[in-house]
Amino acid sequence: MQFQAENGFAVKDLRPRCGPAHSAVYKRLGQMGIVPRRHGRHTFVTLAQLRVRNDLDSFIKQGGTAMEFLRRRGLP
Repeated sequence: MQFQAENGFAVKDLRPRCGPAHSAVYKRLGQMGIVPRRHGRHTFVTLAQLRVRNDLDSFIKQGGTAMEFLRRRGLP
């Protein structure tokens, strides 16, 4: 994953973890209330947002659901 120091992590680089579909990345981010920032032609998430997203991925791989994760975290 490539880090863009001034902007954050490029959303396009998140695709391999969420699956091949572009919409899957944005769906997962939207579930957590994360709105990527746009800079030029690219969108970015912060390190804190990336950590939450990674935690959600791990939680789902262990058999949890996105809704359960969000309730436990007190997220929208």
